[in-house]
Amino acid sequence: MDKRERKGLAIGAAIGAVFGVIGGILFAPKSGKETRADIKNAAVSAAGKVHEEADELLAKAKDLRGKASSEAKKYVNEVKHHAGNLKEVVMSFKAGKASDKDLDNAIKKAKDAQAALKTFLKK
Repeated sequence: MDKRERKGLAIGAAIGAVFGVIGGILFAPKSGKETRADIKNAAVSAAGKVHEEADELLAKAKDLRGKASSEAKKYVNEVKHHAGNLKEVVMSFKAGKASDKDLDNAIKKAKDAQAALKTFLKK
């Protein structure tokens, strides 16, 4: 079950609980004043639960955002590193100090790092 499904399930459960409590209160044999007080108390309680769940989801989202941000930085730094290395190898190749194999290897590593970043960004 992915994150969206879990979030939807949690929200659905909270909404279902609210309607269940309200339905139970409305069909209970009590006076109007008692029923309204029960509905108010149930609504306050349900709102508190929904608020707590929202806070938990927000904390999880912030944590995931932080992890995703640091992971994205890792991929970007990898691309920068291999791009800088490729530039150095190209300069060495032009000066006759690097071989075709060195150049091919540097190109491959730069392309692999770029592909890894693109794959990460598509998640």
